[in-house]
Amino acid sequence: MIQTLADLKSYIAADRRAYGWPEHLTLKERIVHWLFPDRHVRFMTYLRFLEYYTANSGGGKSR
Repeated sequence: MIQTLADLKSYIAADRRAYGWPEHLTLKERIVHWLFPDRHVRFMTYLRFLEYYTANSGGGKSR
């Protein structure tokens, strides 16, 4: 489970490396990725955020 914001950042960075994305994009690369996004990386990033928010908001349990 992702408990802290630092954990979230490290998980997302590891996912980016696994998919072959560099740490820092040039302006041209940012424009290309903005126009033609890699849907797998975006989906994995959303899943990581969901895991982080679920773990830190009571585990998704109703109160």
